[in-house]
Amino acid sequence: MVNLQAFDKEIDIDKVSERLLSERQRLGLSQSDVADRLNVDYKTVARLEKGTELGVSKLSGLAQLGFDIAYILSGNRYQNKEQPKDIDDDYAFIPLYDIDVSAGGGSFFDSERIKTRLSFTRYSLKQQGLSPEHLACVRCRGDSMLPTIAERDTIMIDLRRKAVDGGIFVFRHEDSLFVKRLIREKGGIRVISDNQIYPEWFIEPEDNYEIIGKKVWQARWDR
Repeated sequence: MVNLQAFDKEIDIDKVSERLLSERQRLGLSQSDVADRLNVDYKTVARLEKGTELGVSKLSGLAQLGFDIAYILSGNRYQNKEQPKDIDDDYAFIPLYDIDVSAGGGSFFDSERIKTRLSFTRYSLKQQGLSPEHLACVRCRGDSMLPTIAERDTIMIDLRRKAVDGGIFVFRHEDSLFVKRLIREKGGIRVISDNQIYPEWFIEPEDNYEIIGKKVWQARWDR
C-alpha cells in the first residue's frame, strides 16, 4: 500500500493526469474498463484523468487494478523489493523432439522439430553434472531394449557425451536412429540389445554412423 503522506503535498496535477493516463494505457484498459472495475461511471474516470476526484479511495482502487500509484503521484516507479523469482531461475525446459528413436529394428526419421519441452529443476541437473543447453529428450519405439527401455518411454540424452563406454546411447546408423547399449572394441563398436532375442551387431569404422549422445534419464507412464 502506498503511503500518501510520503509525497509532497504540492503535486503537479497536470503531470499526475498525464501519468494516470499513461498507466491506464500501459495496462491496456479503456476508461470503461476502469469504470466497471471501480464500480463507477466512465465520466468519473474521465474526471480522475483530469486530476479531480483523486482521493485516497480512488487511488486504492486503482492500485488494485495494477496502477503504479507511486509513479502517478511522484513520477518515480515503485520498486518492489520482493519481486517473485522468474521460474526460469529455478527450472530448465528441455526440448522433446518429435522423433521416434527405434529400440527395435530401425526407424526412419524425417523431422527433428521440437514437440514440447519438459521441465527439470536446474538444481537436480547440476547435481548430475548436466548442462541444460546440451540436453535433449526423445521417445523410444520397439522392444529390443526391454526391460530397460519400453515402447513409448521418454529418454534424455546428453549431447556432449559421445565417448562409447558401455552405456546406452542414441546414435544414427545410415538413415535410422537407434537407442542401444554400445561397447567399443578393437575394430569398431558392438551394438547390444538388452532384450536377448535380438542379436548383437557391429559398427565398422567405415560405416556411415554418428553418436548423438548418451542416455542420462528416462521416464515411463504406468500402463
